[in-house]
Amino acid sequence: MFGKVDAFITLHTYSQMWIYPFGHQRRSFPKDVKDLEKVGKKAVKAVENLYGTKFRLGTGADILYPSSGGSDDWAKSKAGVKFVYLLELRPGENDFDGFLLDRRQLIPTGRETWAGVRVVIDAIMRSKKVRSANLFLKSDYNGTKDITRISTFHFSLQHPKKFVTTVSPLMKTSIDAVKSQSLMEYAQIFHRGV
Repeated sequence: MFGKVDAFITLHTYSQMWIYPFGHQRRSFPKDVKDLEKVGKKAVKAVENLYGTKFRLGTGADILYPSSGGSDDWAKSKAGVKFVYLLELRPGENDFDGFLLDRRQLIPTGRETWAGVRVVIDAIMRSKKVRSANLFLKSDYNGTKDITRISTFHFSLQHPKKFVTTVSPLMKTSIDAVKSQSLMEYAQIFHRGV
């Protein structure tokens, strides 16, 4: 796996935070922290531009609290993944019942999250100097409307040199929210070339 994964993004709820490593102690950063901050700032801005949702950016230890043993820290330090982020989605950290997101916020949350993830994908594409790509949306969704039966969605980017990026899992509402508009829009961008 080392060197084969370009991004590791883990989705959590709640607090509206875009977190990068390291989380085990305050003021502890990977060597490429400037790259993580640069892409993170752009992603947070993309999220905000859609619906005005504001995310805080920083390490988990610095903007939340120190926490050891996180998969994001492992992905960065042991698996050597370049772009590693832990996202704390809506609602904001002051909401009392934040784990029970109002259903009217599900699609906006999916759309704004996708806007931020697209920034990370763009950064990967630039770092790999990819000039064109084909988009694939794979799903084990069996057509039922029961969201409990949906387990994993994969979004992959490929070019002739077999470069692949996978983001998984995404909730069906998030995929439906972007599939018809944003994904098609994004496909056109890739086919025009970067």
